Amino acid sequence: IGVFDMGGFASRTWAVLAIVAAALALLSQAGVAEQPSVQWTQSTGTYVSASPIYNSNMLYIAAWNGNVTEYMASNGVAQWSKSFGAPVSSMPAFNSWVLYFGTTNGAFYVVDGMTGQKQWEYHANASIDCTPVLYNALLIFGTDDGSVIALNALTHELAWNFSTGGPIGYGLEVADNTVYFGSQDGYLYAVDTGTGKARWRTALDPANWSSVYSPALYNGVVYVSAGNTSIGSGVVCAVDLAAGSILWSYPMGGPAISKPLCRPGFVYADSQDGYVYAINASSGQLAWRFRTGGPIKGTPGFDRGILYVGSGDGNVYAIDAVFGLPYWQYPASGPVDGTPVAASDHLYFAVASADGTVYALQLPAHPVMSTPTPGPSPTQAITATPKPTATLVPLPSASPAPASALAGLAGVALAVLLWSRRRR
Repeated sequence: IGVFDMGGFASRTWAVLAIVAAALALLSQAGVAEQPSVQWTQSTGTYVSASPIYNSNMLYIAAWNGNVTEYMASNGVAQWSKSFGAPVSSMPAFNSWVLYFGTTNGAFYVVDGMTGQKQWEYHANASIDCTPVLYNALLIFGTDDGSVIALNALTHELAWNFSTGGPIGYGLEVADNTVYFGSQDGYLYAVDTGTGKARWRTALDPANWSSVYSPALYNGVVYVSAGNTSIGSGVVCAVDLAAGSILWSYPMGGPAISKPLCRPGFVYADSQDGYVYAINASSGQLAWRFRTGGPIKGTPGFDRGILYVGSGDGNVYAIDAVFGLPYWQYPASGPVDGTPVAASDHLYFAVASADGTVYALQLPAHPVMSTPTPGPSPTQAITATPKPTATLVPLPSASPAPASALAGLAGVALAVLLWSRRRR
C-alpha cells in the first residue's frame, strides 16, 4: 500500500483496484494442483534401494531379498522373478535385453532380461554395491574392498583390476576410453579402460575427509559430489575431464551420494540435507534450491522439464526444473531412496518405496505450478534406511480442479495496466 499515493478518492480507488487485481493473480496460482493417480501397485516384500529400469513396456525391480522381477509396465503383472541369493542394492545396467548387476555377497551376474535366466557370473572378493557400465566389450564395476574390476564381456575373464584406498559403492561413468569414479578414500579417479592405469586422480573436499560419490559427464566436465556423512558436510564439484583440475565447488548442507543430473545450463544435485540444488553448470552459482522433509539419496528423474524427486520423508515431488517451484507431491508408503522413472511415452512413471511397494502413477494431464509454501524442516538422517513395516498405500484424495494459469496472467496484466493508468 505504501507504494501508492492515497491523497484523493481517485487515487484510493485505483490503488484498491490494482491491489485486488494483483491478489487475483496470486490466488489463481495458489489453487491445489492436480495430483497423480495410481495405475497399479505391487509389493516386493522387502527393502528396495535400487532405482527401477524401464524398457519397452517392461519394468525391472531389484530388491534386498535378492530377487529381480520383470513387470509389465502397463498393468503391473509380473513376467518373471528370480532369486540371486543376496541383496541387490544398486540399479542394474541394461543393454540389448541383458541385465548386469552385482550382489552384496560379491557375485556379479549377467542375466537374460526377457526370461530372467542367468547367462554367466563372476565372483569378486567383496560386496558389489555399484551400478556397472558396459563399454567396448568391458563390464566395469566397483567393490567394497576398493577395487574397480573390468571383465571381458565376451570371454568372461578378468581384463584388469584397479585398487583404491576406499570402498566404491556408487556409480561410474565412461567416455573416450576413460572410466571415471569416486572412492571413499576421498579421490576422484580417471582410469584408462584399455590398460587399467590411472590417468589422474583428484582429491575433493580434503579438509572434511570426504568420500567421493557418483560422477556425471557433460560437455567436457565431470560433475560429482563429495561429502562426510558423519559431520553432515557436502560439496558439488566441476572437474576438468582431461586434466582433473577443479573448476568450481559449491557447498551443501550434506553429502549428495547420488549422481548429479545434468541438463543444459544446470546441474541438479540431491542432498541428504533434504534439499534439491540447481546449480549453474558454468559458474557454480546456485540458481535455486527446493526443500523436502527428509534426506534424498537418489538422482532426480527428469521428463519434459519436470524433476521427479523421491525423499526420505516418504514423498515424491514434481518440481519445475527452471524455476524450482513444485507442481505436486505424492505420499508413498515409505521413504523413496531411488530415482522415479518416466515410462510409457510420458503417461506415467514408476517408483519404489523403501518398504518394497512398487508404484506406477498416472501423471496429471494438466500440471499446475504452485506458489512456494514453507515446508517441513529436513532431517539429517544419513544412515541406511531401516526396513519399515508395510502399510496400506495412501491414495491421494480428490482435489478441486486447479485454477487456470490464464486467470493469473490476466490478473498480472490488469495490475500493470491499472498502475500505468494511475501514473499518467
